[in-house]
Amino acid sequence: MRPVLLVSQFIGVFPICGVLGSDHTQLKYSKFSFKSLVSMTVMTATSVLAATTTLLVIREGLTYKAAGDIVYTLANASSMIAFYNLAKRWKSLMGKWAAVEDSMAGLPTVNVSRSIQILTAYVVCASMCEHTMAILYNRSPCIISLETYYKECFRHVFSFTKYALWKGILASLLGFYMVSAWNFTDLFLMTLSIALSSRFKQFNLELESIMHLDMDAKYWMKMRGIYNKLALLTKLVDANVSTLIWISFINNLFFVCLQLLHTTDPFQSIPKMIYSIISFSHLVFRACAVCMTAADVYHSSKAPMAILFSVPSSSYNIEVQRMTLQVSMENLSLSGCRFFFITRTLMLTVAGTIATYEIVLLQFRNISPDFSETTAINCTGLYSDDIYE
Repeated sequence: MRPVLLVSQFIGVFPICGVLGSDHTQLKYSKFSFKSLVSMTVMTATSVLAATTTLLVIREGLTYKAAGDIVYTLANASSMIAFYNLAKRWKSLMGKWAAVEDSMAGLPTVNVSRSIQILTAYVVCASMCEHTMAILYNRSPCIISLETYYKECFRHVFSFTKYALWKGILASLLGFYMVSAWNFTDLFLMTLSIALSSRFKQFNLELESIMHLDMDAKYWMKMRGIYNKLALLTKLVDANVSTLIWISFINNLFFVCLQLLHTTDPFQSIPKMIYSIISFSHLVFRACAVCMTAADVYHSSKAPMAILFSVPSSSYNIEVQRMTLQVSMENLSLSGCRFFFITRTLMLTVAGTIATYEIVLLQFRNISPDFSETTAINCTGLYSDDIYE
């Protein structure tokens, strides 16, 4: 996960030192380090922005766009706080992860580093391209001065403070940090899930290599011990990242519904149509990738069942029986604060939920006379630039 941790160092989200070290012992968190100070500054600014966004909505009324602004800022503030708290426990978590990997020495290897590198490169490049396109295509042609641009695009800032150029620049910088954090949350969950499921796949390859062979009780005791360590590691990872998973799923579900609703509106121009398609595709890819990679942890943990059922009668013993019972009964899956557990069938449930919400939103759109006004975005805002049309 080193490429992902390197990305976090540039966006002030995950203040961990020693990410370039050779092992987990060189990882360190310090609340007085420069990275922690940057992270706390961005986190505080995002929280303040979430508060001003809410106050502006209370003052001007709730619209579809305003609801998106609130969800976006609150989700970013929450994820930054969650990452900051996770940074304090990261070294301990990686220490336990390394201990599990040491116990699996000698098992067939599963290399996922290249997959993580490609995924990281794609998400970073796609998010930057999307952000640039949003600035280009969502900018109002009627804005002719920098002051007007900042006041229109960052109303949530300049509705509560007097305009100054340096404030506009800081608002733009904060917007970049928020867009980066929004994409980084999904990227982090994808790569962590890939790394965790690869440990189960490594375990499964070992079992496949001895399928139909007569193995003694000592071997099965060792394998059950390894599986138990993987189970404990999965539960530990889930306890540390379940908040981030919950934020990611709620955030992605909301904006997939909102962007899908905008596709029913006539496009103003071909460039904006192209941007809308690219933005929506990127969002759907991230949402599906998070779900599929996290679900792979659960399905990889259940894969040993087929091998255990094929153990020859001459090799069947109490250790095989115990392991079969554990694999079949234990739910080793990542979750969103234990409200939902991520499996492949969850995608069908989410798709059905999106369809239901879309019907409801379309009905509200038909009875809301000001809907077209609330969804019209003339310039890229601090947060809405990468979310809707």
